[in-house]
Amino acid sequence: MQGAHHGVVAGLAVALGVEKMPEEEVQRGGLAVSIADYEGPCRPLTLSGFENRSKGGFGQRAVRLQRSSPEIGQRPIENWEKVSIGTEIKTARPEPPELPLPDRPAPPRLVLIRHGQSTWNREHRIQGQLDPPLSEDGRRQAELLAARLARRTFAAHFASDLKRAFETAEIIGAAVGMRPVPEAALREIYLGEWEGLRTDEIAARYPEAWARWVEEPDWNIVPGGEREAEFDARVGQAIDQILAQHSRGDVLVVTHGGVIQVALHRVVGKPSRGLFPFRIQNASMTVLERSGGRMVISGVNDVAHLEMSLVTERQGLGDD
Repeated sequence: MQGAHHGVVAGLAVALGVEKMPEEEVQRGGLAVSIADYEGPCRPLTLSGFENRSKGGFGQRAVRLQRSSPEIGQRPIENWEKVSIGTEIKTARPEPPELPLPDRPAPPRLVLIRHGQSTWNREHRIQGQLDPPLSEDGRRQAELLAARLARRTFAAHFASDLKRAFETAEIIGAAVGMRPVPEAALREIYLGEWEGLRTDEIAARYPEAWARWVEEPDWNIVPGGEREAEFDARVGQAIDQILAQHSRGDVLVVTHGGVIQVALHRVVGKPSRGLFPFRIQNASMTVLERSGGRMVISGVNDVAHLEMSLVTERQGLGDD
């Protein structure tokens, strides 16, 4: 009789969609469910109760259902009394058909990359539009970033034509299979008489202007330099032209810290002036994307690809 109990409970397990019936659950004399039969109201089901109820309509239909519904690709189980308690009983669940996805073009994203460390970054000299090359660490930074981007697809690849940016772009381009397009409009701001000097040299030669800069940075303070409005307009026009040419996909733009600051300020609706509220390290990635007809910031200063020993720890005037 115990074998009959086991067989009946195993059949019920499948009828209720229970894939495994623990033996200790049976030994407690009941199941944690209630079912209704044709012969009476709903009440807890026990082994003895189910033995009687299985003679009614529900029990007979449940057993018939399981005997006629084997898993796809398997033969039906002929003798349910031989199915031991705890046996895993699988039911067939057909996979939903694959639905074709609509062909929605990806909105454009600008992947703004600051160049790797230059020889003057290492010496903390003001670069502006002067043209020092990458340092050895800077090339290594560019290689680490290139390895991170190697398996991605890009719609276009632009770069400032200054050495430190274009060398970075060439290293990345070799990894992604794209030659960078040089764009003079992506150059760093022109810093006039301060270019080539360290900050201590500027303080000694231009004490009044330097004191004003320290109190409140402003591009317009720099003697002989590019004015704030001119710089913002130049960078804004370059970004708008790139977006006009590439209405979808990811676009690589290898440039400078000041240019990326202007791009971020445009999104938040503020002039760049000379402030550095965003930390933009060498070989970092900053991502802007179009969403709902406007540009949004989706990532700033991503340097996850860099070894900590290579990450520039400070940024300000002279580190651009």
